[in-house]
Amino acid sequence: MSSVAAVVVVIAAVLVFRPQSASSPSPEDLSTGKDALTPCMFLAADDSGAVIASSDSTRGIASSGRTVWMGPSSRTNAVCVDSCPNAILTGDIDAWNSPVVKTPTPLLRGQPAVPLADGFQLWAPVRLGGAVLVLRTSKDGTTKATWATATGESAPIRIPGRAPTWGGTQDGPGVITTTEGSTTWATVATQVNGKPSLGHPFKIAGEGGNCVGPNGTSLVPIGEQARLVDQQGRTLPLDLGVTANDLGACTISRTGFITASLSASLGATTSYTSVLRFFSSKGALLRTVKEPTESIPTASRDGSTASFRTPQGIAVSTANGRIRTTYKGAIASRFTASGALVLLYPDGHVEWRKNP
Repeated sequence: MSSVAAVVVVIAAVLVFRPQSASSPSPEDLSTGKDALTPCMFLAADDSGAVIASSDSTRGIASSGRTVWMGPSSRTNAVCVDSCPNAILTGDIDAWNSPVVKTPTPLLRGQPAVPLADGFQLWAPVRLGGAVLVLRTSKDGTTKATWATATGESAPIRIPGRAPTWGGTQDGPGVITTTEGSTTWATVATQVNGKPSLGHPFKIAGEGGNCVGPNGTSLVPIGEQARLVDQQGRTLPLDLGVTANDLGACTISRTGFITASLSASLGATTSYTSVLRFFSSKGALLRTVKEPTESIPTASRDGSTASFRTPQGIAVSTANGRIRTTYKGAIASRFTASGALVLLYPDGHVEWRKNP
């Protein structure tokens, strides 16, 4: 799974300290389950390469392991153009925190195919059908989306609210989340896979994570519960028994989905507990797994394989829950479109496993 952007969720904006995204958990001391300073995290990854960020740099790495380029650590997200590690780096913590602070000019690394204009809080999280989605929030708080190609940009589409954030992958459907006024709810626009358009906005709870499956079905917090919503914004009649607060992270495949409830115990050191719930595509709870670490689940698109973090490393399980292997020491993972698993280690080393 991959991505790219310019403005990020406020927690992700401070990525070198406390990231919270579906495939970039903060690493912990593997023997004690206690948090340490995040050495590195995924910004994007596919079959060809990856973009990773650390406290001192951002790097583009080819699947051969070669570092193709290096950039500043201040950028908070990246989207690969054509293939990783060719990427557009965007985002800035100051720009995220203020609607009047201009986002720095996006940096083009490798051989990007899509030039992007400068703008306020510019955000380019995903590429569909050869076009990159660009979101801008103006000084007055108005957010507009356009689709950019090598020949220009489409007519702008207005999105309710400001401070857009993204849930989804770089080459598939997703949701744009914005905030309106001082209320606790957000507005979500569903992106349709395969053509440059946006779905109808609908209100969700402000707390909780969200994720999107290959067919565009989203899992989002509505009211006090996590609910499945189709591409048209219609809520599916499934009672999962997962609260909005429990939806810390999630992933959806063609055969089911996984939610992660994340909790922290604060003290002299901070320890984490994750409760992973595995569901069928019809919402039936299949099993529950508890890990003494911050564990962010991922799944292959066909649903045959899932991965999640344990104190020992990244565990890979079959659809029926059998642990097939554990990649010791790995701190984060992402499945690619082909089903390969990309693994990240604390020292910034990245591995591609074609048959995880």
